[in-house]
Amino acid sequence: MTRALRLYEVFRDFFTLAFSIASYATECIEGPITLDVHTTTEQHWDLASDVIFGKVLRGSYSPNDESRFDVSFDFEVLKSFKGGKSGIASLLSPSHESISLGHSYIIFLYGHDHISRCAKIIDLFPGTNDLETLYYHSKRKDLGFAKDVGEILRIYGYKP
Repeated sequence: MTRALRLYEVFRDFFTLAFSIASYATECIEGPITLDVHTTTEQHWDLASDVIFGKVLRGSYSPNDESRFDVSFDFEVLKSFKGGKSGIASLLSPSHESISLGHSYIIFLYGHDHISRCAKIIDLFPGTNDLETLYYHSKRKDLGFAKDVGEILRIYGYKP
């Protein structure tokens, strides 16, 4: 075997391994569904069992070696776009997710009450408490979440 051929095989094997690891790192498996960084809002909607809009009322942190979900919080559901959640939903989240007390969110759930690392979470402004405000935000060009919120309202069929 020539040195050039051997060097080629080493590089080929290295890049194959590197790209395999990179693609694995961006995939999430939620039971029978697979999500990745390219999953659109509409695809998340189709895969989610629940899409809820509301705000975090209270929460607690309990380090847990047996479970990766060590943050529990109560989420006041202001609007259930999809699914049957209403009132106060008790949810679980890994501590690396940025969930803040008093903040408003749109949260996608996939058949259970915990937020996986690939769940879609849209962090809204604190004090966003109604559909009219969501609609107003969806029309703004300066908000990073405006397009996602507009897509959710469109799919849901909201008309102001």
